[in-house]
Amino acid sequence: DEERFTTNQRPKSGKNYTSNLVILADSHGRDLSTMVQQKIPKTNVSAFVRSGARFRCVTEEVDKLTDELTKKDHILVIAGTNNVESTGIKHLISEVKQLINKTTHTNLILATLTMRHDHPELDAKITRINTELQNIVSTSKTKIQLLPLHELPRHYYTGHGLHLNKKASLEGHAILTMWMKS
Repeated sequence: DEERFTTNQRPKSGKNYTSNLVILADSHGRDLSTMVQQKIPKTNVSAFVRSGARFRCVTEEVDKLTDELTKKDHILVIAGTNNVESTGIKHLISEVKQLINKTTHTNLILATLTMRHDHPELDAKITRINTELQNIVSTSKTKIQLLPLHELPRHYYTGHGLHLNKKASLEGHAILTMWMKS
C-alpha cells in the first residue's frame, strides 16, 4: 500500500524568502530539497517524498500543497517511474494532464521518467511516455519546464539500476538550480 504524506509542512512565507519551491516526488526526490535549499537560500524549499508511490499518489494533494503559490513560485514533480510496469501510457498521461490543469497558478517543472536499468525491457515504454511528456510541454498553453532525468547515463544510477546515485542527484540539482535562478 502506498503511504500518505502529511500536509503540515506547507510552504512558509517569510522576509528572507523571495519564492517557494514545492517538490512532490517518489524516491527519486529523496535529499533533493536539502541540496537545492543550500544552493538557493532565498527560495523556501518544501519536499514531500513518497517512496514507491505511483504518480497519482505523489500528486494527489497538489491542491492543498500549492494553493498559496503564485507565478513567482515553482512546483517540481518527480514521479511516474513506479507506474511503468502496471499502468498504461494513456492512463499516466491523463494523470499528468490533470496535474497541469491544477497547477496553472504557478510554475510547473515536470521531470521526465528515469530509465529502468533494473528492467531494461521497460525502456521502450518509458521512452514513449517521455516523448508524450515532451509533446505535452511543447504544445501546452501553460509554461511548463521539463527536468530531463531520462537523459542521465547509466553511470548516474545505483548498481541495481532503479535509483539515481548521488552523482545524478547533484546533476539533477544543478539543472534545477539553473532553472530556478533564471
